[in-house]
Amino acid sequence: MKLLLSTKNIALAGLFTLATQTASALEQWVRLPADGPGLWTDGANWDLNFPPFSNEEGRIDNGGTAVIDVTQTDPNTGVAGEILTGSVTLGSQPGASGNLFMTNGVLYIQNTDVRIGGNPVVAIGGTVPAIGGTGIFTQIGGSVIENAGNLNIGLRGTAPLTDTNVASGTYNLSEADTNFPSLYEVRYGFVAVIGNRAKGTLNQSGGTLEVKGIALTGNAAGTNGSLIHLGRNALVGTSYTSGTYNLSGGIARSAIFRFGATTTNTSTNVFSLSGTGKLQTRTIDFLAPAAGGSTTVNIINFTGGTLSSHTNALSITNNGGTLSPYTIDFTTVSPLTSATITPIGTMVFTRSNSYNQVSGTLAIDISSTGNDFVDIGASPTDVGTASLAGTIAVNVLDGFEPASGATFDILTADSITSTASVTGSTAGGKGFQSSIVTGGDGRMVLRLTVVAAVSSGPVITSSAVVGGFFKLTFSGTTGATYSIVSSTDIATPLTSWTVAGTATESPSGSGQFQFTDTLPATGQRFYAVRLP
Repeated sequence: MKLLLSTKNIALAGLFTLATQTASALEQWVRLPADGPGLWTDGANWDLNFPPFSNEEGRIDNGGTAVIDVTQTDPNTGVAGEILTGSVTLGSQPGASGNLFMTNGVLYIQNTDVRIGGNPVVAIGGTVPAIGGTGIFTQIGGSVIENAGNLNIGLRGTAPLTDTNVASGTYNLSEADTNFPSLYEVRYGFVAVIGNRAKGTLNQSGGTLEVKGIALTGNAAGTNGSLIHLGRNALVGTSYTSGTYNLSGGIARSAIFRFGATTTNTSTNVFSLSGTGKLQTRTIDFLAPAAGGSTTVNIINFTGGTLSSHTNALSITNNGGTLSPYTIDFTTVSPLTSATITPIGTMVFTRSNSYNQVSGTLAIDISSTGNDFVDIGASPTDVGTASLAGTIAVNVLDGFEPASGATFDILTADSITSTASVTGSTAGGKGFQSSIVTGGDGRMVLRLTVVAAVSSGPVITSSAVVGGFFKLTFSGTTGATYSIVSSTDIATPLTSWTVAGTATESPSGSGQFQFTDTLPATGQRFYAVRLP
């Protein structure tokens, strides 16, 4: 017989009745898919008529679905809304599958891993199957706290290489109700893997995935430790390892965000950031494959959301998201606290990489003590390039009021081009104008200069016929889009005037606009400026 005592690091209110059961390393789900989803805590759904203990593996291999919610009381502890288990495996071998659905409550993992479509923790008939099956975990609320082990979304063992079966795991993380926030926290383990010698997919539209790595020591501790990894441990000469992470909402946080493996293999790993998703990490990097024949492809699709990091070892193309430098400190993590974030920091692109902002935003914080800065190709042996369209969004902190003419260098690279408009102003209404200058090290620098507030106007400053064409200049709001309308009869209602074209802000960020009509200046014609 065995008694279970809670090993959680938070106090449980009061005392509870201890349940007893013959010791076993494994509990298997027996409720059939035809019977529909069943409660995790219902002993009738398990082969030993009791849910797994905190030192046991709970395994679902028959295609069934276990449900975790706040209404359940774990008979092992007697605590309502909280479930303890040693580990979870969904689909432990080829042909097997399992599903877990969580709406709220708390699931504590006390022994080893959560394996979603992966070879199991416990041996079957004296051996552990080398290749996992198929698993799906859907979490729309509640918290999963890993007090031991790691999260593996798709996990295969190391042999045999000739077996073409591929383990496959899918984790869907969302937040259906803000009253029941979703959290997956790898507290004492060190990694969340999406595709570990297997196929893994993480679809996150809400909630928080955080890898803390509190138990790490030595060189792995703190900022060098916790890890989200796409396409880990790919086997030599194989092509089935892949990690796909679709982050469209919520937060992903770890010290390192990594792609790939060191082996010679053929695989594809894709991270797609969109919507309101936020990636908060210190380092984005990849493992360089061994020489000879590797065609590993690591892709970042950046169409929305916010990407924040200190160091990037890959080039980034921004097609609608926000690149936001900051400072993050993972040495401050604890069971009850996350990494410390301060808004101002430096982002460095290592190697000969580039930042290409097709659209979207470069977010720059400025305070009396400093400002965000992006350094592309920092090493003298690297060549970094930057191309910016879209927007540079300036946020002035703490009521700081820089003088007109003050300058802030925000980006440096060997080559810079920019057509980005500059938005944001000081509390006193001053704006910012961008320019490209040569820095002290000979590289190019993107610089912001504080300019006096411009009228929201627009205020026409000049009009003339130049070269047979009508030209108009005026001042207005930086970044605004002004249409020029015209009519040959001033009595015509303004709403019926013809759109002659759109004014161009030149130089970008200056608040000064120009327009030249493409029609020859013949006869009588009247012009007006309007938004938009």
